[in-house]
Amino acid sequence: MKQYSVFIGLLAFLFFSIGLTACDEEEIEEEEPVIFHEYVDLGLPSGLKWATMNVGAERPEDYGYYFSWGEVTEKDMYAWSESSYEYDYHEGTLLSFGIIDSCGNLTYDYDAASVNWGDEWRIPTEKEFKELIDCCNWVWTNENGVNGFIISSKAEGNTNSIFLPAGGFNSYKLTKVDEICSYWCANISDNDSPFYSTTFQGSPEEKKLGIINLRYTGQTIRPVIRKD
Repeated sequence: MKQYSVFIGLLAFLFFSIGLTACDEEEIEEEEPVIFHEYVDLGLPSGLKWATMNVGAERPEDYGYYFSWGEVTEKDMYAWSESSYEYDYHEGTLLSFGIIDSCGNLTYDYDAASVNWGDEWRIPTEKEFKELIDCCNWVWTNENGVNGFIISSKAEGNTNSIFLPAGGFNSYKLTKVDEICSYWCANISDNDSPFYSTTFQGSPEEKKLGIINLRYTGQTIRPVIRKD
């Protein structure tokens, strides 16, 4: 009887030990690594900081991912149809659906920078792109075989810069790669068009903001962040 009791005790201890091991394994399970994205202070009057690379890029000269306006993932085809793109609405409808805020800018769930990089990051507005144009030096150049703009600070004593690669855009197919920069702004167009939102487009000849590409078009995104 005593031997039977000892056996039962050892068996209970064994199961208890296995249970502790399983719990310990769950407790030390590794978490997903946190990815940190770098930004640059260009000495802008607003204090806004610009990321060093595009969403989806691994290096500053990578084009990264292409997004339709309001979408947060890449896709195989950038074309207009009711089944492939669903944000062709006027401002009032976009606002009622929570796609834009009261300022006309994309909200978190529809901002590819926020969703892919975290809630501190977002797509810049047309006004913020204009500040970048007005307050920085822009030089068309080639970095590691990729055309684009070196954008450097005009602020005294500030030697920081970013590279904006010319990834072109995707409308049924990739177009103007290495010829133009084509980046989404967060805001809808001024004329409340249900088909256009604001784009920044730059080339050696000009830099412009406004109604350029339809919302379904795949364009690159350069995030911004506000840090003290």
